[in-house]
Amino acid sequence: MKHLFAVRHPAFDCDYKTSKSGLQQMETLASEIKQILNGGSAYLFSSTAPWALNGARVLATQLGLSEPKGVPYLYSGEARQRIAIIGQVIQRD
Repeated sequence: MKHLFAVRHPAFDCDYKTSKSGLQQMETLASEIKQILNGGSAYLFSSTAPWALNGARVLATQLGLSEPKGVPYLYSGEARQRIAIIGQVIQRD
C-alpha cells in the first residue's frame, strides 16, 4: 500500500530553527508514520524554507531516511493550492 503524507513545518524560533516543541512535534509524527509504514519505504521532500528543511531533517533522522530533497516551488504561496489539488486527486482514487 502506498501512502502520501503532507506535513507542514514544525514550530520554530525567531532564528528559524526548530524549537523544542517543534522537535517534539516531529518526533511524535515520526513515531506515527513509522507505525503506518510498518517497515515500508518512503521518500521525503521539503520546501527550501529553512524551518521546513530543519523539520524534514528531524523526520528523516527519526525514520532512518536519507537527507530530504528541497523543492523550491513548495516554498511559495502556491504551495497550499497545490496541496489542495493533490488532496482532491487522492479523494477521487
